[in-house]
Amino acid sequence: MDDVCSADDDKCKKPNLSGVGMIEKGKCSLTGELLRFRPMTLLDCAKKCFITSQCTSINYRQNWKLCDLVMSSDDGNKMADDSTCIRSNITTWQKSLAGQCADHNCEKGQKCEFNADGNNLKCVEAYCKGLPITPNAAVDERFGLRRNLDTGNKYKCNKGYKMKGNPFAVCQSPGHWKVLFYCTTKVTVCGAEGYQYDMTTKTCIKLVKAPKSKWEAAREICQRQADGDLVSITTKEKWDFIIKYLE
Repeated sequence: MDDVCSADDDKCKKPNLSGVGMIEKGKCSLTGELLRFRPMTLLDCAKKCFITSQCTSINYRQNWKLCDLVMSSDDGNKMADDSTCIRSNITTWQKSLAGQCADHNCEKGQKCEFNADGNNLKCVEAYCKGLPITPNAAVDERFGLRRNLDTGNKYKCNKGYKMKGNPFAVCQSPGHWKVLFYCTTKVTVCGAEGYQYDMTTKTCIKLVKAPKSKWEAAREICQRQADGDLVSITTKEKWDFIIKYLE
């Protein structure tokens, strides 16, 4: 309790606890995670929730000694059945766990700390306030996204999209997201046999031999192909694709 109590406040350091809060076994919140800690005891997990702004409940996995601090979502937290997890509403715990931070009024993204030097409380940055902007991608973490400072979350692109860059979104101090990737335009599958899709020109292309043909004759040959027609190679991007295709 040293982080929330002054050195000479024995009552604060040794709160009178009658037991743990109400626990819901086999349930976990899938949304609203703020911070994740490991290893951590259940009691310390509850204390962390009390001193962290917006925290209303905790997820705790005993097998991993893993603590999630969770906020309430406006549309209700999405829940999951999970035999390894317990969930507890922080209002069912004794506030004395928070020591002198029990009635803190820190802003979003902050937590309360006891400043031993000044013998008073202070609010410090603790997590990213919002979620990273990651279109066409989803979190690829076993226990979901967390917003700890200077921590990365792994992502994967949705089906049909291709990732460019490193697959992480990082919550950087003092609380801003940096996304290190993007998911490219949805891949188009060419329906007709023998065609290849070029991402740069967004075109399905098939090369057909038409030796020494004039435009009209060459076009007639192309039109014999399924869904085919003759096209002019008018851009460097298309020439690059043709050259790479022939290599």
